[in-house]
Amino acid sequence: MIFPSLSDAERAVLEDLLLHGPNRNLPTPIRGRLALYRLIDETPEGWKITPFGRQALQVAPAAASPSQPAR
Repeated sequence: MIFPSLSDAERAVLEDLLLHGPNRNLPTPIRGRLALYRLIDETPEGWKITPFGRQALQVAPAAASPSQPAR
């Protein structure tokens, strides 16, 4: 599977979910993008990382920061 690039904030959210489990209080823009790509899933306990999310942490490229020029 081809994964979207992850910003530092998105990567931090995925790592937090991996380490601490489900969370109900994720920032809406990040939550929406991660859910769109099926990297997280909503459960009764809160948002949790999916197997795709675990894989994305290992292989997804880092997104360019706004100060870096696009290639």
